[in-house]
Amino acid sequence: MKLTNQHTAEQYKAEIVRLRERDIKQRSTIRSLTANRDNLKAKHENKLRTVLKLKIDGHLELTHRDIAKRYFASYSHIKNLSALIRSGE
Repeated sequence: MKLTNQHTAEQYKAEIVRLRERDIKQRSTIRSLTANRDNLKAKHENKLRTVLKLKIDGHLELTHRDIAKRYFASYSHIKNLSALIRSGE
């Protein structure tokens, strides 16, 4: 709605309320999408930790490169995570 003399004060107030409600909905959507993304990252990290624990315990014959390819992670990330798990964290 453009600011002109053709609209009444009530129409402008209604437009402001409508825009505020739209902004609140958009912010809520962004928050939920961010939370979903963080949750997926945590699940992926937990899965990687579990696989690396199995490898360290000798239950898996995969190399770090194989794990990196299979779980779409970088080789350096897998090596660092493996070192953390070995150190007991």
